[in-house]
Amino acid sequence: MTASLGWGADVLPGNGRFILRAPAPTNADGSPITQQITIELSDEFSFNEGGGDTCVPLSGSATIAGYPAVLAEEASGELFARPSDSPRPSAPPIPVGTLVPHSQWHFSDANTLCVAGGFQTGTVYQLNYVAQDTRIMGLGYTAQRDFASFLRNRKTDSGGVANPLAGGGGVDTSLVYGSIPVRRVPERLRLPGLQ
Repeated sequence: MTASLGWGADVLPGNGRFILRAPAPTNADGSPITQQITIELSDEFSFNEGGGDTCVPLSGSATIAGYPAVLAEEASGELFARPSDSPRPSAPPIPVGTLVPHSQWHFSDANTLCVAGGFQTGTVYQLNYVAQDTRIMGLGYTAQRDFASFLRNRKTDSGGVANPLAGGGGVDTSLVYGSIPVRRVPERLRLPGLQ
């Protein structure tokens, strides 16, 4: 028998995807913790080639949750653009690129970045911004461990929900593994035999 659970705290619901609702840490007064972060968006994964997309999710994917921007801090954000084939060292510092004037970009909401004229093919966009509501991603591993332990050792969970594997001898062996969906590889990067 196979049992499945969601372990990616940034996976969004829909199309039968398994999700994990992981808590976001808060300050002692219950307010969200905020932090300056850096993300990269590129035509390899984040937007369509050809410059047609003017707004994209901060995560670069419609199926993955990004870290929401603190809209009140938008003025402190910086967007840089650089050619995607620019030399990149194997360790920091990352080439910054050219600063995009703030008049040429904005957040349409806490989860979406928009660029005037659209995101350009062959360009990597680096966004430095203040984010909030950061999920504790490591809880995915804890969820896998606890789920396997529950199926192997408990008759019910703490809410009284029965373990469907508790009867009939229980579980002899558990094998736990994680996988993530593979994003579509752009045509120009596709190798023979790679889908």
